[in-house]
Amino acid sequence: MLFGHPFATAVLILASLAQIGEFSFILAKLGVRLQLVPETGGI
Repeated sequence: MLFGHPFATAVLILASLAQIGEFSFILAKLGVRLQLVPETGGI
């Protein structure tokens, strides 16, 4: 809505970004389980 899009478009984008974030978390957890990335996340 900040960029002038209708409310429905803003909600659709919000839902899409939430799904992308959740999928990234699942991929990171799988990477740790398979020992492809360190558990600390490179910190």
